[in-house]
Amino acid sequence: MIFNPRQRITAESPLEPFLEAYGAVPAILKAELRDVTQAEASAATRADAWSIAQIITHLLIANAYARQTFAGGSGPERGMHIMRPVPRQPLEALIETFRQERETVLAAMRNLRFEEWDAEWPYRTGKRTGRQLIAQFVRHDDTHLRQVRETLQSVRTMEV
Repeated sequence: MIFNPRQRITAESPLEPFLEAYGAVPAILKAELRDVTQAEASAATRADAWSIAQIITHLLIANAYARQTFAGGSGPERGMHIMRPVPRQPLEALIETFRQERETVLAAMRNLRFEEWDAEWPYRTGKRTGRQLIAQFVRHDDTHLRQVRETLQSVRTMEV
């Protein structure tokens, strides 16, 4: 059975497919962007569009919210804007930082007791169960993985 990141999570849903999908994102980005130049990573196809580096920076900042929720972190850095992110590292380093940060959150998630997943957790937009949060984070990642692919295709089409 193929995991659908858009599927709804219930109290009976197994957590492992969601955790695997959440943990796989940095490796997917690394593999799909291995031949991308820094110029391609920094290019935006329209004035209102994000570059690939901005999308990954956004994912890194969103991961800080997950870290704050599940791993007791401090949340995003002061001055980091989640809706108009400014990349502060070259692409390869950005992906590696994201991988390391994601591993921290994933380890904290995997250390939760089963019943903690059904408890309510404070989140910036209100209370959610741990199950609701992991499903929300996986959907968010899936949206931005598609955005990265579309942006790369558009950038490479512009170069031709």
